[in-house]
Amino acid sequence: MTNVPPGGDQHGWTPPPSSQPPPGWNPPAGQGDRQPSNGMGVAALVLGIIALLISWIPILGAALAVLALIFGILGLKKARRGQATNQGMAVAGIVLGGIALAIGLLVTIAGVALFNSDEFRNLTDCLADADTAAETANCEELFKQDVGR
Repeated sequence: MTNVPPGGDQHGWTPPPSSQPPPGWNPPAGQGDRQPSNGMGVAALVLGIIALLISWIPILGAALAVLALIFGILGLKKARRGQATNQGMAVAGIVLGGIALAIGLLVTIAGVALFNSDEFRNLTDCLADADTAAETANCEELFKQDVGR
């Protein structure tokens, strides 16, 4: 019996270390190189763009803006942990979602202020009493004059 060194042959030859696994070997499930998970950042960017485009619709624009913020924050966390490679998309989604939310809030505040104004109450009262198209047109003119002053 001959003394064979570990990992070598009887002549003392040892194969060079390899960073590659042997041919035909597959790592067990859940190990090895993983593809980046970029879905959150992409969703944040898409929702942020759509929210910005429809931010003048108070409820829908604000809802999409909030979703963009949520997905953006989650995507940013994944990127910082190294699980995603699209940190820029996540940040863009957060920024666009924030802008869309601010616009949506301003539009909502303006709408509430308008509907609670004396001019709007005068218009609704006038329209409720109007029986003809001419009276309706007169109500509209009075409203324009009230708002214009």
